[in-house]
Amino acid sequence: MDSNRRAFLGMLLGAAVAPARGEEAGAPRRGWPSTVTQPEPELISLGDSAAGAVFQTERFEFVVEGGASPGLMRAFARCAEGTRRLWRALPLELPPDNPGEERALVRVLKNDTSYQAAGGPKGTAGRFQSRPGGRPTLLVNAEQMGVDTFNGRAAMGAAYRPSLLIHELSHLATSAWMPWIPFWLSEGLAEYGALIPYKDGVFRLDAESLRGALRKRSDFLRAWREGDQPSAGLSRWILPLAVLFDQDRTDAMVNSLAPEPAHRVYFTALLLTFYFMHLDPPTTPGGARPLAAYLAGVTADAAREKAEPRRRRRGPPGGFRGDDGAERAAAMATLFRGKSPAELEKSMRAAFAGLRVSLA
Repeated sequence: MDSNRRAFLGMLLGAAVAPARGEEAGAPRRGWPSTVTQPEPELISLGDSAAGAVFQTERFEFVVEGGASPGLMRAFARCAEGTRRLWRALPLELPPDNPGEERALVRVLKNDTSYQAAGGPKGTAGRFQSRPGGRPTLLVNAEQMGVDTFNGRAAMGAAYRPSLLIHELSHLATSAWMPWIPFWLSEGLAEYGALIPYKDGVFRLDAESLRGALRKRSDFLRAWREGDQPSAGLSRWILPLAVLFDQDRTDAMVNSLAPEPAHRVYFTALLLTFYFMHLDPPTTPGGARPLAAYLAGVTADAAREKAEPRRRRRGPPGGFRGDDGAERAAAMATLFRGKSPAELEKSMRAAFAGLRVSLA
C-alpha cells in the first residue's frame, strides 16, 4: 500500500485523534485502538447441574447445556471478558459499571429445540434479555456457533465461530444505551462488535483488518443463493435508509423468520454504524466524530434519567415516542447533520467507495 493510501486509511479509521478544545496539552483524546487483547481470565468451575456445566469469570456465569470441555469453557470465558474489554477500550464514553452488579448469565443451548424452549425466538440464534432490576441474560444456540460434541460434551470444533456470542455480548456491553438509541443503532453496534476479527483473545481493529472483514461479509452476501437463483449483487442487501429508520423490534422479530429480510436489516445497520464510527468526518478538525458526541449525550441523558426517572420509549427514525420525542429527534438530526435519508445514504456509499469497499 502506498504512503498516501495508508495515510488516508489512518485518517478515516481514527489512527490518531488530536486533543479537543479544553483538553490539556499532552493529554491526547483516546483514539481507536488497533488491537484489544484479553489475557486468559480466571475461571471458576462450579461443576455440573441439571441445566448443564456451570462456570464463572469475574463478570459472567455460563451454563452450557450437556456439559462443556475445558477448552470450550476457556474460549467462552475469554471471549466474554474480552468483548467487555473491547467496548470499554473504544472512545465512545460508555457509562461506568455499577459496583456490585450481579454477573450476567450466559446460557449456551445445544440446538434450535433447546434454544426455543428456553425462550429464544424462532428463526434467531441468539437473544439478549435485560429488564429493570433483573439479571442480564444471554441465550445462544451452540449449534449455530459450530460447536461440536465430544464424549457427550460441547467442545470446540474446526467450524467454531464466536461471532454470534460476540454479537449478544455487545448488546450487553452497550445495554445502558439501549433504551435511548434507535433499533438500527443498537443492532449496528452489536453487528460491528461481531464483525471485528477475533482470535484467541485478540480483537484486530486496524484499518486493513476492518476493511477485510467488511469485504468478507459483503462476499458472503454476494454469494447468497436461494435454490437455483443466483445472487443479484450486494445492492439487494442494502435497505433504503428511510426504510431502515422505520424498523423497530417488532419488525425485526417478524423479519427473523425470513433470512433475507433479516440480513438486509442487520447488514444495512452495520454499514451505517461503521460509517458513523469511522468514515463520517469530525465536525471540527481534530474533534470527535458526531457519533461519539451523540453517544456522550446519550450517556449524560441516561445519568439524568437514573437521577430523575422519566419514561422513555424508542421510536423511528431514531427519535422517541412520548414527551421527549422532539428532544431525541433533535439529537439524531445533529448526528445526521441535517441530511435526508437519501443524502445520508449517498454520503455513506461514497465513503465506502473511498475504502475500496463496493456496495454495488
